[in-house]
Amino acid sequence: MALGLKLFSPRVSFDRSLFLFKSSILGGSMPYTDVLSQFWSLAATAGPWDVLVFFTKIGGWMVWFPVILWMGFFMFYNMRVGKYQATFKWIYLAIDVPSDNIQTPLAVENIFAHLAGGHATRDLKEKFLDGQYQRWFSFEIVSIEGYIQFIIRTEEKYRDLVEAAIYAQYPDAEITEVEDYTKGVPDTFPNDTHNCWGAEWKLSQHHYFPIKTYKNFVDENDKDFFKDPMAAFLESFSRIGKGEQLWFQILVKPIGQEWKAGGFALAKKLMGKPEKHKDTLVQKIGDLPMKLIGGLGAAAGFDIFGMEEKKEEKVSFGMFALTPGERKSIEEVENKVSKIGFNCKIRAVYIAEKERFNKDRVAYGLVGAIKQFADESSNSLKPEYKLTGTAAHYVFVEARKNIRRTKIVKAYKKRSTWAGLFEFILNTEELATLWHFPVMTVKTPLLKRLDARRAQPPSYLPTDIPFEEAPGGMSIHHVDRRAAAGFVSDIGAVRSKIKPHVFAVPSAVSSTDESRADMNGDVELPPESPGAPARNASPSDAGGPPANLPVV
Repeated sequence: MALGLKLFSPRVSFDRSLFLFKSSILGGSMPYTDVLSQFWSLAATAGPWDVLVFFTKIGGWMVWFPVILWMGFFMFYNMRVGKYQATFKWIYLAIDVPSDNIQTPLAVENIFAHLAGGHATRDLKEKFLDGQYQRWFSFEIVSIEGYIQFIIRTEEKYRDLVEAAIYAQYPDAEITEVEDYTKGVPDTFPNDTHNCWGAEWKLSQHHYFPIKTYKNFVDENDKDFFKDPMAAFLESFSRIGKGEQLWFQILVKPIGQEWKAGGFALAKKLMGKPEKHKDTLVQKIGDLPMKLIGGLGAAAGFDIFGMEEKKEEKVSFGMFALTPGERKSIEEVENKVSKIGFNCKIRAVYIAEKERFNKDRVAYGLVGAIKQFADESSNSLKPEYKLTGTAAHYVFVEARKNIRRTKIVKAYKKRSTWAGLFEFILNTEELATLWHFPVMTVKTPLLKRLDARRAQPPSYLPTDIPFEEAPGGMSIHHVDRRAAAGFVSDIGAVRSKIKPHVFAVPSAVSSTDESRADMNGDVELPPESPGAPARNASPSDAGGPPANLPVV
């Protein structure tokens, strides 16, 4: 049956040929095939806009409708996600480990595995209507005028998770909440004070192929000797001076286990195993009559559709038919998918005062340090300059450079997972290779370390301790948490896990009194001093265990 289409006369006169065509079918109906035939004839003579309008009127709107619908949904989804992310409360934790650290990156690998507990599964309503978005972490290394600090940026609700993961591997570490160090520099270019260089990194191959990890930096002749790649990495951070800053961040977002299936499929493909394609429901329904007839014929003793040719079975030698390089690639892919994965994004920004800006001193060293993790037979990280770099060529060079500088600095400050390149997957072993605390053999001059373990002060010790001066004009400031008591590190107040009993010691007690501290750090106050515990006081009076607790 022929389909008819009623066309209405146009309100305005377009091209004469278009008007005559519409007039010829005005008030009647034509077979749709004839309309399309006339449309192709019209397309050869009419203007592009007239053709587009007429195409839309004869049903072409159905082509644009899914596109418009998708664009509208995407805008709505972005609005909901932005509103949800506005509720995030970010904090910045400076991590300091003892100077005699001997733990390999395996300890940091366990930290990343611990943080995978931050992954949350959301239903369709939570994801698309409420805009709930997976929270992420930012693992950063920052050098302010040569002073190097490891920092983790996390959402406040995950603070306990992060601290528990770190203390589990580094019990003597100090965790200090600090302010955002990026606030003190401009994020729009050009400006009167600063210039910058920056880029994002991407994988040269598919993310199922791993990069070179810390396990490959062990000396083959001496298995106990670990050549820490962080030594060359931090060397670039220590070479900057006054008025210069170098920032490096790895955005880490926990994900589920679905990504592993693609890795196993890739390993089978590299082995030459045939892929098994599952028939769809439509295919199964279509093959059902043929299978039924064939089954009836086989029961009667003859083949209805003819004798099927017997296929010779091919002998597969499996892994024995592969070259050593191919076997290594398969093992590396399977090893990567065997560990927990994260969606990741890597950025670096060098920003300095204009009179001190020296990109060549930093950029080449940083790019070269990351080249350590390249495995030419597997995968590597390389900077992406065409889309995210701060370089430009040919036309409007300086204007385009300033646009790129503004984009990379703002993306870094926001720790954005949307800006720039698409995310790629790294597992815990790869992440621990790129971001870990250096072992004691790394002698970076101004790396923030703990010279000695700081024990918890006695419960009756006054906590009014003056701040120490930060070295090198450090611009990372502590966050004043007046409700949380603690002690002081080189860059701010350390939050105490145990709430101490604070005493108000009167001014009458001077240094000439008989107060003294023994070798264990216990402070003994004169018995006549108000607030001092009695010399023969019970353990509970001095903040120890209660008196009714059995003592063995």
